[in-house]
Amino acid sequence: MVLSKSWAPSNGSFFSAFRASGSLGCLLAVGLLSLIGAVPAAKSRRIHNLFSALHLANTIAEIRDTLRCYLVSWRRTAIAFSLTVAAHLFYFGTFYCTGRALEGNIMARAPSLSEILSIMPIVNTLTALPISFAGIGVREWLFQVLLHDLCRAPEAVGVLIGALGFAIRLLWGLPGGAAFLWYRLPRVSRK
Repeated sequence: MVLSKSWAPSNGSFFSAFRASGSLGCLLAVGLLSLIGAVPAAKSRRIHNLFSALHLANTIAEIRDTLRCYLVSWRRTAIAFSLTVAAHLFYFGTFYCTGRALEGNIMARAPSLSEILSIMPIVNTLTALPISFAGIGVREWLFQVLLHDLCRAPEAVGVLIGALGFAIRLLWGLPGGAAFLWYRLPRVSRK
């Protein structure tokens, strides 16, 4: 019931999702073009002279060496980048589906996909700071404030979306954590 309700289209959710995916695609394209453009820029003598004048020549050398590593195995880099984007979208989708599951019973209108996509980078950045254990409390406060200001969701619903989204991620992470703790690498015999 929760899954079917969370993926059911609501008023304008398709178009807001389309706009959000378009803006997300633009951001990804700008990032990718910046990464591609950084390679010739790192080799440029003019930029090297500029960074030397700013006493940042070592920084440009580190960036050049890092980009060279990425270019050596560009297929692996592209796969890793794609998996990272997919993982973030699924993570953001957890909170979107949580909000959609609460629509109707608790609140009149769930936050749209574009609203969730706009607040999640802020929430992730601030919960990554060592303020509390795993961002507990900070995440809920951010959802409370941001969802209330952005889409006029009741403050208690913002707290509930943050807490339930975190609980879902925690429950999905427990099997992975257990597998990590009990997994042993196969022993290699020495001959």
